[in-house]
Amino acid sequence: MLNLDNIDQEILNSLDKDGRISYSALAKKVNLTSAAVGQRVQRMIQDEVILGFGTHINREKIGLSIQAVINLKLNFARIHDFNKVLCNYDEIEYCYRVTGEDCIIMKVNVRDNKHLLKFIDRISDYGHTKSSIILEKLV
Repeated sequence: MLNLDNIDQEILNSLDKDGRISYSALAKKVNLTSAAVGQRVQRMIQDEVILGFGTHINREKIGLSIQAVINLKLNFARIHDFNKVLCNYDEIEYCYRVTGEDCIIMKVNVRDNKHLLKFIDRISDYGHTKSSIILEKLV
């Protein structure tokens, strides 16, 4: 684990909230020069503390108004097949292998209930599914 000071933590928190924040705006927040902030950010990129900069998409604006969490109790005889086809599912926002009865948890974004049902039908070949539609994001 790397030793990050309070300034590094504040830079990370600011970047996490707004990945497009400028070094000059960060510098004002942490009381450093833009160059010093840039060096700290570059060091954290090099040390793989910062893995990338992303976007937050309003999925409803692009027609994906239903979000669901799907738990999959994977048939272990099919685990390698499942791993190979995961990249073919554009609906998946994230997918984790976890402990517990259901060994896969994924979040999916779909157009409507029909689309969700079709997606669940496709992945149910790999095991038993349980799904929950997300009603509201709290944090």
